[in-house]
Amino acid sequence: MALLLSACAVHSPPAINSSVSTLQSASAIKFPEADDRGGLRAQWQEALKTAFAAHSVMQQADAPFVAELALSVRDAETGLASTEQNTPEIDWRSSPRSNRLFDRCKAQRMRGTLVIYRRSDGAIVYRGESESDDCDFGADAFQAMADQLVSDAIG
Repeated sequence: MALLLSACAVHSPPAINSSVSTLQSASAIKFPEADDRGGLRAQWQEALKTAFAAHSVMQQADAPFVAELALSVRDAETGLASTEQNTPEIDWRSSPRSNRLFDRCKAQRMRGTLVIYRRSDGAIVYRGESESDDCDFGADAFQAMADQLVSDAIG
């Protein structure tokens, strides 16, 4: 019975994939203007601002680092493949989730991206992606993902 009940759980904790170096010495960062007040991107940006503030990294217009962000929520059964290779094998950047018979909902996948540039020369100092599967995503899911990405970025 326990095996059957565990099979219906859709939730997966955020998993991070990052590259480039960490942002060890940042004290301030600039965020883009929120263009969809109250939308998913605005919620994602607020979660990231909160996570950076928890690490004593403040938001400033003239900060030495600039953040760029993206967020998507899609059907978890839809994957994301790289188109860079010309081979018959699929290079999955985000593997599709197989539909499970006892799922309690139609699984969704949230994927958040954070890229941080150095203002002085435009170099990327951090790029991270995180994704999680669940039935629905509330403010706590946004914050958990933001906290993980920012902790990874800070090093």
